[in-house]
Amino acid sequence: MLHCGCRYNNCVQYALSCLPFDVLNQYKEKLAFVSTGESDGFRVARGICESREIIVLSERILPKLGMNEGDSEVRYFTFAVLHEVAHAFMRHRSPMFDGITQEENEAQEEEADALTLKWYKDYVRKNNNPLLPELTKEEVERAKAKNQAARDTAYRGSNEGLQSDPR
Repeated sequence: MLHCGCRYNNCVQYALSCLPFDVLNQYKEKLAFVSTGESDGFRVARGICESREIIVLSERILPKLGMNEGDSEVRYFTFAVLHEVAHAFMRHRSPMFDGITQEENEAQEEEADALTLKWYKDYVRKNNNPLLPELTKEEVERAKAKNQAARDTAYRGSNEGLQSDPR
């Protein structure tokens, strides 16, 4: 299930095409991707929540119109989608809801990163596109840092005034 808006559904479909066929075939009906890229909010029906892994994509990482698979923003978006699928594939537990330790979470993140980079490398090699380099851990770390800075800037000061009740 894709609910990321017409333009962004195509971006998710591209990212999913980078998965090995057997993984995509096994998980295509077990995943739901949602984003608020084209709306302020929405509700995910209970039936979807009960039968699928819900993957929420930040509108901040959605690629801009006209970008191609070689653009760094598309590459990071693809990494993020595949990374979340890797968590589902490896049946990782949620740090938010399953009470795992920081160390366990970090180990899961490293494991998901490694599998994601392998899937992407295999995709690049299979398609033999000389204009599409393999994704590196360093490239991902730069993109993560850039997105963290954008998130910090976007939300800086957003909690001011919420600290105390003016009544």
